[in-house]
Parts: sequence; structure tokens; C-alpha cells
Amino acid sequence: MKLSNLIVDSFIQKFSEKENFCAFSLPYVFRNGSPAILNAFKHPNGDIELTDNGLNLQAFSESISRVDFDVVAKARELTLNYPNIHVRDGALLSITSEDDLTFDLLDYSDVLKKMIEFHPKQKSDHVEKILDQLRVILEKNYNHLNINPEIQGRSGGKYKFNFGTENQLIDFSEVNKRRTNDLLRKYVDTQNFNSDLSFMVILDDLENDKYKSEQSILAEYAVVKPLTSMLRI
Repeated sequence: MKLSNLIVDSFIQKFSEKENFCAFSLPYVFRNGSPAILNAFKHPNGDIELTDNGLNLQAFSESISRVDFDVVAKARELTLNYPNIHVRDGALLSITSEDDLTFDLLDYSDVLKKMIEFHPKQKSDHVEKILDQLRVILEKNYNHLNINPEIQGRSGGKYKFNFGTENQLIDFSEVNKRRTNDLLRKYVDTQNFNSDLSFMVILDDLENDKYKSEQSILAEYAVVKPLTSMLRI
């Protein structure tokens, strides 16, 4: 049976076909208007490779309004319950066989639907709510709490912190490598200008499996507090 017939019998219509290759537009549409895509390759050993060549992840990314959102990490999270669906090199991928094709297509379809239906928390509202809670808590612990102090670094640039008290500067941070690098940069630059400064960072450890790795990096420069302990969650 031709590969495209296998796919059609299991799933949906084709829009492109060559020998041992076919491409399909699936009946799911991302919020940016792009349809979900599936390409299938049949290898000489009989394996069937299902991939989107990164197009679905690109559409997923363009459908998320938050520029700091880790689309690849979220896509990997959505595949965790599907043992034969993976994210590799920026593409959604499955290596299957004729016997397992129907099941893996259904799983692939489920992951795509989860991507399309996913709505991230609005960062501004979420973060502002947390900062308001932290401000109330910190005001009980410090006599003089400054809000959004700007501190000069050795480079001449100024850095904004969420809170400050005497010589200690306090930030709340979501957990990701880019944010960690930003924090380290301003710690080093401001402390090189004023060696009396010390730092505290309150890391969002809610539903985040990257907390430990980022915490260990930041702990060399700052006191690290998990958000759950600060909020007593």
C-alpha cells in the first residue's frame, strides 16, 4: 500500500506526494491562522517518520503573544504522556511503523490540539499580582523598603530592581536561562561599582522543573528564596 494511502486511511487528506513522501494539511488551525502540518517519510528499513519540519512549532510560537515564552520547552512538556512523540531539532517528530501508524497519528494529533488550545498566563497580570504580594510581605520584614530602585553599575548603565532596602537589592524572577543571565549581569556590574551591595532573588518555583539548576547558578551571587516559601504556599 502506498504511504499516502496509509496516512489517508488513518487520518486526513494529502496535498503533496512523491515517492515515499507525502505532506498533509490537518484540520486544526493555530491562532496565527496557520493550519497544522504533517509530513511523512517512509525509510528504506520500513520505518515511517512523521514530522512537521518545525512548521507547527513556528505557528505555535507565533500564536503566543509573550516574547519570553519558551515554546520548545512547552511543546516537550505536552509530549510527555506520548512515548513515541518527541521534539527534536525544533520539530515535532515520531518514528513509527505500519502497525503502529494509526495510534501514533492519534497521539500526534492530540499533541497538536494541546498546542493549539494552550493559553499561557498573561505575564503582566501574573507577575504584578506576585509583586504586590511580595511587597506586603517584605514591608513587614524591613523598616524601609524602596520600590523599583535604580542602581548604577560600573559600566555606567543603570539597573532596576523590584525592591531595595539599605544595601540589599531584591528581585522576583521567573525561572529561565535568559532571565538568569540578565540577573547575573546586573549583579556583577552593580557590585563592581559598589562592593557593599548584596542581592536576594525570589525564584518562581511553581510548576517549574528548572528551579534547581537556575537556583544553583544564582546562589553564587545572591541569596535565593523559593517563591512558595515566601508566600507560604
